[in-house]
Amino acid sequence: MTHINYDTPLLLLFDNLISVLKSKKNIKNTEIPNSILFELLNMTKNNLASLLIESADYIESEYRDILKKEKLIQAINKDDIEKQVLTLKGIAYCIKIKFEKSYEEQFISYLKLADDKYSIETEKTSLDWKEKLATLTLLLLASTSESSAIVLDEEINQKTFEAALNETLVTLKQYGIFDSILEIPKTRGEPPAALFMRSRVTDLPRKTNQRYTNIGCGKVYYLDIEIKEGINEEKIIYLLSRIFEYNDPNVKYYDLKNSIMKISEKYHPQFLTRRVNSRAIFGITNIIDTFFDSKLWELPVKNSN
Repeated sequence: MTHINYDTPLLLLFDNLISVLKSKKNIKNTEIPNSILFELLNMTKNNLASLLIESADYIESEYRDILKKEKLIQAINKDDIEKQVLTLKGIAYCIKIKFEKSYEEQFISYLKLADDKYSIETEKTSLDWKEKLATLTLLLLASTSESSAIVLDEEINQKTFEAALNETLVTLKQYGIFDSILEIPKTRGEPPAALFMRSRVTDLPRKTNQRYTNIGCGKVYYLDIEIKEGINEEKIIYLLSRIFEYNDPNVKYYDLKNSIMKISEKYHPQFLTRRVNSRAIFGITNIIDTFFDSKLWELPVKNSN
């Protein structure tokens, strides 16, 4: 299935399917490439059949025969007319061409969602240092919604994000939050920031209750914590608690707070192709103040041994 002319009727059926699915379930556009197959396969047989029938459409014969042969579509009778619907193979193919998500990536996404559904692991699984660094950096950069997301498809954004990651890492090491030997992995090919976000923090959506989001074929990153009124304080407190985990009597938290806020002021205005809500900046600053002034001290005290 490499001939581009065959993609058009398949994508028509796919768009029909998504439209019907969204009318029945609360599913975001950003969730479609990762979760649609999981959602479909977790429906009852009758509900799935109903969904597919509603999404059916007529495909011209010049396309129909080859698409049937490739098992990308199947025929159904709707209103006494033969129409076509996508097979699961056809749905996976549409995700591949529309979202540039390989079959392997789709399979891995499906397995992760299945693991999450049946997991007995507690919510409090600790974040590793890379996950903490990514989460805190995105928060400091006010990447709190899809419109203010960090987009790493341009060199200037890659370099700016790498600088912000490194400065945040240095600061956390300076105040004893992280071990002094930690460094962001580098490679000869892919930019370090892009590599870091693409391959080093893949478990963050699960570990943060889906507050961390990546879309755009793994090049767009944000924390889903913005609401109509500004910023969701509860979600930020939750994330900061996951990052710092406990309070350490030996850490100068007031100085640490001032240092990370300087990082925020320095880097958040430098990114291209995004819109930052001014209320988000104000809200983040106030909530970080609240966390360091009071909520931090409610965390367990670090054992000095």
